[in-house]
Amino acid sequence: MAIRTPMRTTRACLIAVATTALSCCSPDAAPAADVGTRFRAFEDRIRSIDSGATASPVDESDRDSPELTPKDRMLLGATVEFGRSLSDADLRAVPDLTSRSNEALLRWLVLRLLIDRRSFDDAARVVIADARANPSESSHRLWNWLQAGYGKRPDYRATALGLGDGLLRQFEAGPPEVKVAVAGLFGMAPADASLSVDAFKAAIGYGKR
Repeated sequence: MAIRTPMRTTRACLIAVATTALSCCSPDAAPAADVGTRFRAFEDRIRSIDSGATASPVDESDRDSPELTPKDRMLLGATVEFGRSLSDADLRAVPDLTSRSNEALLRWLVLRLLIDRRSFDDAARVVIADARANPSESSHRLWNWLQAGYGKRPDYRATALGLGDGLLRQFEAGPPEVKVAVAGLFGMAPADASLSVDAFKAAIGYGKR
């Protein structure tokens, strides 16, 4: 199963079988390079791997996943390595850096990293950036991806609600274009972006399932 962004696969699966590897992305000692420099190096590495160039060996923790292709393993290894370089303070800078990238694959790799670090507000910002860049079927793309990657985990509901809460906080505080993107992520029409956050929650039946 090759890793692709949800836009490029009907399975909406980005490292869906690689939970263990990315769950281990706790930070190592902070490296000398600033987070922007490290992020640009990570972005270049993901672009190089995705284009077919040779990459460094990946983290050994996922060697027993036969579903992953060699490219998948390289992408995983690069993401794990980048995640381990990030302190909690560094992590807060990552959504803005990711949002400026044109690399859709990078956004979904970073999204998994942020969710596994339980940084749901930051994850919501990356989701919104992707939805604004690719508004078509953004709701289907996101929730299928989440189900594929987390559906078998015991914390799936808590994870889905954590990300949902993060999106709703962005809806409440964000400008009109963010509200429209969040509305789309919940399968609602652009006109629903004018609702108050409480009315929007009621309209989508949030938290009732």
